[in-house]
Amino acid sequence: MYWKIEPTGCCVKEKDKNQIAIQVRFCIYLDPLDKGYYEHIIDELKLKDTSIYKEEYTIDDFVKTGKKIKTPLHNHIIELPIDSTDNLIESIGNQVLQIVEDYHSKGYFDRRELIYIQNTLYTYDLMTNESLKQGELRLSKIKTASKWLK
Repeated sequence: MYWKIEPTGCCVKEKDKNQIAIQVRFCIYLDPLDKGYYEHIIDELKLKDTSIYKEEYTIDDFVKTGKKIKTPLHNHIIELPIDSTDNLIESIGNQVLQIVEDYHSKGYFDRRELIYIQNTLYTYDLMTNESLKQGELRLSKIKTASKWLK
């Protein structure tokens, strides 16, 4: 089992009281020898007709591409200060992984155990043009850090 950061789930966001944070999405993936691995390998789908927009799509609107894609066992989104270090991000990724591994080995998963990671008290910067720029810069480094994208 391993974790990686999913860039599409990362952004700079405003928190309470005009504070700024970076949102980071950790995805936990199974290795081929992990129980349930093949349940997370699915057929990639694409829309049959991309020129038609609908509010809701059904499975009949899609076709298989012939490719297989790997889906995560668990996604965990956390808000962090804009000056979060690589060590902090890796520590959180490893904490989430450990909790998910422990529960996966027992055959069940209680997401409430992950709440304590989210509820850690961080100090956030006030939302200013400068802090927004700093947040965007930090986020761009996180989104492109090859060590976390595997």
